[in-house]
Amino acid sequence: MLKFTRGFFDKEILFVGFTEKYRYFCTQVYNTLTKKGFQVYALTGEPKDKFSVPVYATIDALPVMPRSAYLITDKDETARQVDILHGRGVKKILFNSKNVADQAILNRCRDLGIETAVACPLMLYGGGLHRLHGFFAGVK
Repeated sequence: MLKFTRGFFDKEILFVGFTEKYRYFCTQVYNTLTKKGFQVYALTGEPKDKFSVPVYATIDALPVMPRSAYLITDKDETARQVDILHGRGVKKILFNSKNVADQAILNRCRDLGIETAVACPLMLYGGGLHRLHGFFAGVK
C-alpha cells in the first residue's frame, strides 16, 4: 500500500460510490478534484437527476476508462468492484477509509497488481480541517 500523495492519481479518476446518501460529501470531493484539474467520472446506480454533477449509471456508459479510481462503497461492494475495475484496466485505487477496504481487499489488490492507498482525497486536495487531518495522517 502506498501513501496518498499528489502523484497518486492520473488526470482521469473514476469515482465509484457517488450516492444520494452522502451527496454533500460526494459533491464536495467531485468539485474539489475537478478544480484541481482532474477529470472525474462519477459512477452511481441512482437516478442522475438527483445530482448537480454529471454521473454515469454503468462503466460501459463512460466516455473513457480511467486508470485511477476512488472508492467510497461498503466492503462487500468494494470487493466486487476491485475485480471489475481490474478487468477494465484500473491500476490505482484510493479507498476512502478502512471501512471501505479491509486487509483482505488490499491483499487482493496487491495480488492483482493494483496500487492502493487509504485516505480521503480532501486530506490532500481540500482545505481547512481536511488538510489538518491530512497533515496528522501523513498525507503529502
